[in-house]
Amino acid sequence: MNMFFRIILDYDTLVSEIVAKIPEKHFVSETDTFLDPAFAGGQLLKAVAKRLNKYGHSIENIRSRLFGYEDSIAYLNHPANYSTAMIANLSVVRYMEFINMAKKDFDVILVNAPYQNADKNNTATSLWIPFIEKCCSMADTVATVNPINWLNVDMNKYSFLKNCHIFLSKIYNSKNTPFNGVGIRVGYMLIDTTSNSGITKFIDSDTDEIIEVDLKTSGNLPGNINNIVLSIWKKTMYCENKMGITRKGQLHTQNKELWSETKSEKFCYPLYKSNEHVWSSIKKENYHDIKLIIPEARSHLKSVIKSDCNTSQSAYYVKYDTVSQAENAKDILCSKLFTFLLNESKWGPGLSQSTLENLPFIDVSSTWADNELYAHFDLTQEEIEYIEANVK
Repeated sequence: MNMFFRIILDYDTLVSEIVAKIPEKHFVSETDTFLDPAFAGGQLLKAVAKRLNKYGHSIENIRSRLFGYEDSIAYLNHPANYSTAMIANLSVVRYMEFINMAKKDFDVILVNAPYQNADKNNTATSLWIPFIEKCCSMADTVATVNPINWLNVDMNKYSFLKNCHIFLSKIYNSKNTPFNGVGIRVGYMLIDTTSNSGITKFIDSDTDEIIEVDLKTSGNLPGNINNIVLSIWKKTMYCENKMGITRKGQLHTQNKELWSETKSEKFCYPLYKSNEHVWSSIKKENYHDIKLIIPEARSHLKSVIKSDCNTSQSAYYVKYDTVSQAENAKDILCSKLFTFLLNESKWGPGLSQSTLENLPFIDVSSTWADNELYAHFDLTQEEIEYIEANVK
């Protein structure tokens, strides 16, 4: 069984689109080389060969410039790749070997990277991030299909992208996507690794409209890149004052000596661990605080108001002076506007830590209706209608 998870794409329409976006200079050249380090069925390589042929290059010339790596020899021997072997040099290179291999230069790398690696304990770890980072170290131009988590531009694990220029990206929404049946948000991007500045052009997957964004100054971005969403985002998520959701003062449950699933004389202090209520042996500094707790990373709608309890690293909370303030904050958090903001950066099944931490401040001394929140952030009627249409 292949322990690597990868997404099966609708290549008939998508691959040609991606290859067509690669700068023309690479196809005019008679010597530029192309690599797909996870070629699977060879569709990306075939699309490159087809475009090179349109520019007048011979089959011999094309085959000398196309390379494909795969983790399993089964892909080399699969009938689907008989034709791929005719136009590209294929070889077995294990995914982890590729990540750790000595630097080898190519002009263009195209890849639908393996997304997760399951270890012996069946624990899934992200593989696409170091995979794409390796690609960026080996080529001038990189075209990659990947999860859209990189829009969380403040995350250190995506910091290698700050040294590059993402010149084009297409983010698919859940209604218009070639990635049906996949539990994560996916898109593609094209990267110029020789530059670290420039405007990123996002293609709206609904309208094909181009939206220009400067990633160096924008901060974290929503999952749907269109003019309406970006306008709402700027009016709310880029506010200087924040709601104050945090994980500070948490009890790290990796230390199993500090907590238990059953209450006892030693483990007698309530602890909110993800969506579980368990017991800890110590009091943390936030123990007595009145807290609005988001104990389950999958839903802010299950927030609870508690004091005299600990929180784990998997639970978020906001501290308040009174229960009334916490109740008002919970209503705000569950409002249509705040639900929209959280949904817009819910790239997988869980809530985004950066979005929770960047939710804007609202005075919780009184209650707020949806229309009052819209007015507070000066949203237009078009923006309000968009939120109402996208929050059930």
